[in-house]
Amino acid sequence: MKVEERIKGLLAQTDWSEFEAAAKTKTRLYSRCKVMFSSSHCVLDSKPYPRTPVLLDPYGDVILEPTHWLRSVRVAERSESTARQYAWVLNSFFNFLRRAERGAKRGCTWHEVDDKILRLWRNEMEQGVDAKRALKKYTINDKLKVVLRFYVWAQEYGYVSARIGLTPEGGKPFPIRLVRRVIDGVVQVTSDLLYRLPRRPANAIPNEDEYDGLNVVLSGDKYSRIRDSLMLRWVAGSGLRRGELVSRVLSDLPSKEACNKLIEQDKLHWMSVIGKGGKERSVPVSPYVILETHEFIEGPRADLLKDVDVAKHHEIFLSSRRAPMHPQSVSHIFAAGFAQIERANPKTRLYLHRLRARFATLLVQQLADEDEERGYSPFDPSRQRLILEKAALIMGHEDIKTLRRYLNLWLDRKEVAVKKVVDAAAPKLR
Repeated sequence: MKVEERIKGLLAQTDWSEFEAAAKTKTRLYSRCKVMFSSSHCVLDSKPYPRTPVLLDPYGDVILEPTHWLRSVRVAERSESTARQYAWVLNSFFNFLRRAERGAKRGCTWHEVDDKILRLWRNEMEQGVDAKRALKKYTINDKLKVVLRFYVWAQEYGYVSARIGLTPEGGKPFPIRLVRRVIDGVVQVTSDLLYRLPRRPANAIPNEDEYDGLNVVLSGDKYSRIRDSLMLRWVAGSGLRRGELVSRVLSDLPSKEACNKLIEQDKLHWMSVIGKGGKERSVPVSPYVILETHEFIEGPRADLLKDVDVAKHHEIFLSSRRAPMHPQSVSHIFAAGFAQIERANPKTRLYLHRLRARFATLLVQQLADEDEERGYSPFDPSRQRLILEKAALIMGHEDIKTLRRYLNLWLDRKEVAVKKVVDAAAPKLR
């Protein structure tokens, strides 16, 4: 039986102890450790968890401990993308350990890793060893944090003992040392392995010129261009994540008559969306965009599906090959579009998710304007919290702190406007 078939069979079991019964092979199947993903038959806690990552060694055997941790991340956070990113980090780390083991006089299994080994891995990443390019220090810190988190979990569940932690007073330091440090006025547990870096600059938010430029780049007469331009309006107008965008199906759309009624009433359509973590929320969709979508379905999309069974294609957005759009393909489309736009700051990096930030900016500002029109002070902390909580519900954020930046932008402009009024009135007062 091929190793892929054997692993898929194991993943279909509800009892993950079946991993431990995996038959070992003496033949080397891969040159490096490898990440595989489960099928839709993978069940954890009586719920299906497709695309759960599994880490394999070069002989095709499951590396149990990191695989169990990735499973726990998948169940706890219910985020496919988070578990996938962690899997790639651990894959890189375990491949490094295999190189270190071959080059060291003694063995170097993951159970024996200490700060010295982690520092070697950090230096390799900075020098670009085993990678196409050297990694930035911010990225290196992110990867180190994932590995440290894995060791904390492994120690908590008994896979290793006395391997990581804070040095006890008068005691012997752990092989992987954690330290307490005051960061932004808050005591945090961290590691001296992490580079001390200034706060990351805030990601750029597309301005009107950049948005209009992207709209021009994505427009055209071909099916793909009509589709891409329409996807842009969906993301910019509703703040959808890429996975939420491509999962829109025909039955999600209200009728044309309902849209015309909403236009007459000057209202938006609120659409139910299953977002990150499997949580449901409602997002606003312009009835004009929905009408454009109906025209797209009846025109270019219908032409694409000519001579095929249309009933089998439920998704609104299809690739040119009539398959559902993949989230990664959507990212590439928008990244290529932004790359064609001439920007004043060539270092500014814009991509699909920044359109969601643009929506968040407009949403928070609209809520703040409405709150001010009701007579409330925009500088009242309790009102600010209510604004952020409303925005978080629409955006699908658990922590309102992630939206604080967008409210601060509105408050800064409000302070500038008030100052201008005061300065203009000052001569008259004198």
